[in-house]
Amino acid sequence: MEPRCTGEDCAAAVKLSLHGDFDDDSSLVLTESSYFERLSFESPLDIKLRYDSIGKSLLFIGYSLSDINIRYLLYKLQRLWAESDYSGVRPVSYIFVGSSMAV
Repeated sequence: MEPRCTGEDCAAAVKLSLHGDFDDDSSLVLTESSYFERLSFESPLDIKLRYDSIGKSLLFIGYSLSDINIRYLLYKLQRLWAESDYSGVRPVSYIFVGSSMAV
């Protein structure tokens, strides 16, 4: 699961696919085992995401807050910031949800 640029300037926007990418079949989360492995959040992709969350705003698109995977990820990112000396300067992040949903 390699980050891909979404614009001309790769530093400005990077797309990360948390459940895999059709261009890399081995990255797809399709089975219960691959789902459990994904929950470890220790892959190179996750390390990059944690690094980016420290200094950049994040926009989550196409994920549901009813997905335990996303809630756990947001929890881990929040804990990372809470334990940081820089929690007061955390960039604002967003999640785009297409319809209202109960959590």
